[in-house]
Amino acid sequence: MRGLLRTKKIGHAGTLDPMATGLLVLGVGACTKLLRFVQEGRKRYEASALFGVATDTLDADGTVVEERPLQATEQQIRTAARSLIGNIEQVPPMTSAIKI
Repeated sequence: MRGLLRTKKIGHAGTLDPMATGLLVLGVGACTKLLRFVQEGRKRYEASALFGVATDTLDADGTVVEERPLQATEQQIRTAARSLIGNIEQVPPMTSAIKI
């Protein structure tokens, strides 16, 4: 990318997990200083879920290690999903792109 754009300074606003799709925002040259505003902005996520299945990597790419029937109503699932709105802290899957 540096050769294509003929610059030495390129930065990005985050990384995507292996299974994620989305937009990876790049900053070039002096605009790399503006990337923090992108990272601080509001984000929106869309997800799908398969209930009753656990994997060894805590994501859909892992090997299924447990299956059990779902013991929740649609209303209970909707209520639980609402608890995921806002700032939350969670344990990332082992294959996450997060850097520790």
